[in-house]
Amino acid sequence: MKTLLTLLFLAVPATAQFDVDISIDTRAKVFRVHESFANPSGEDVDLWIARWTPGAYHPADFGRFAKDFTATDGAGHALDVERVDDSHLRIHANGARDLRVDYVAESISSGVLSHGTIIDVESNRIRDDYAYVTPVSLVAFVPGRLDEPYSVSFEVPDGWKTATVLEADDEGRYSAPSFYRLEDSPVFFAPDLTTVETEAGGRPLEVSVHGLPAGEVDDVVDGCKRIVEAAASMMGGLPYDRYEFLLSYTSNGGGSGLEHSFSTLILMTQGMPLDAQWGIIAHEFFHLWCAERVHVEGIRHPDYTKSFSSKTLWVNESVTEYLSRHVLLRAGLIDREGFFASFQSPLRMASFATDIPSATKASLLAENWESGQDLMVWSMRMYMLQPLTMLALDLEMRRVSGGKRGLVDFVKTAMKEYDAKGRGFPEDSVQEILERVAGGDLCRIYARSIEGTDPPDLASALGVIGYELDGDEFRPLSDPTPEQLAARADFFGS
Repeated sequence: MKTLLTLLFLAVPATAQFDVDISIDTRAKVFRVHESFANPSGEDVDLWIARWTPGAYHPADFGRFAKDFTATDGAGHALDVERVDDSHLRIHANGARDLRVDYVAESISSGVLSHGTIIDVESNRIRDDYAYVTPVSLVAFVPGRLDEPYSVSFEVPDGWKTATVLEADDEGRYSAPSFYRLEDSPVFFAPDLTTVETEAGGRPLEVSVHGLPAGEVDDVVDGCKRIVEAAASMMGGLPYDRYEFLLSYTSNGGGSGLEHSFSTLILMTQGMPLDAQWGIIAHEFFHLWCAERVHVEGIRHPDYTKSFSSKTLWVNESVTEYLSRHVLLRAGLIDREGFFASFQSPLRMASFATDIPSATKASLLAENWESGQDLMVWSMRMYMLQPLTMLALDLEMRRVSGGKRGLVDFVKTAMKEYDAKGRGFPEDSVQEILERVAGGDLCRIYARSIEGTDPPDLASALGVIGYELDGDEFRPLSDPTPEQLAARADFFGS
């Protein structure tokens, strides 16, 4: 064993890392990428650009936007590059132990959706006055070496600023301990970029804002802080050392966002009212728990070389959408009437939308998106209809547990049992975890409204917190029991 370890240390330099230099060409609207790394074995190297984005889930095949690949050894001698397919290249190393790869990648995003199904925030964009990069859409990687560190530099136009949660050294190079961390860290560039450093929930917080008049930045920062503090209170702390909101207000922003473990990138429409922004910001922030840390095992260490499939994606999206409304309530950005009002429209349409695929089926269908229509169906289920089911599920869990535990306790339990142990939950375990947290049977609602498409029986579920339905109006009972009042206080967090 000692001899084997010695050989391993000799074979791989202690400073092994991938050095990436990215130049943003605003005239040609392309990224020019230079990537250097050690190749200790001297053997041929399979190089990939990701086929999909964690958080977006559908096939994207980002490699199709990259071209003009060349490779050289440490002495600058040209090496053959074989393009196996759009996202997969093979460098014929000829024994070379140091490699450099150069390529050009076109700016992908021109609007909310580009090239059929690619969402703006999962990819990258270059405009005359700003740019952004979600690294998974641009930076090549070697499977089997995803845990090695990356060092990245960005060459931007004069006067432009850079915002990212990644730490920069004295030379302006940004470091990530692994490809997993790099691809999870979007970067925004613009000349008119304002970054406010503050604190919320006892942790450092940065809010970087682009495209918003200076007089409106403070209001956005204040709302972000309130969301962070409310979520920290609800969840019993924050799962990070530092966090950054990257918020851009553009003429072609659609209010889309993509979650990351230590930051989020959100593209707002210019002129969007503040009240309309809080739901997006709270949703992406709550993904810190549900999606980034509580997720199926296949997302814990994703395989970027092939498409991803899971029937549990509703946990990532619909549980997040539902609980983010509780965050807004606790933050004082909506009141109880506003909380229940957010369920009125889906309540009215639920019985007419049974042809929309179920939560589990819609989750599986993400692997096969082909058009914007597929995204619309996904959004209808995950963000409109399914949060209504999550409300009913939360209430049913509280009924079964005697008013003591609900859906937020499912997330907390999964954090302890899975995230804290560095793993995701098994594909078929969600119902079992929910029932264990609740302390009873949830088969009916699970079969009816999660695996099936029937709307939940919300009218009977509301009684546990002393509410009732009057048409599509949520009304508190005039004479609730002490048990209902206690369950109501726990439900609302007050």
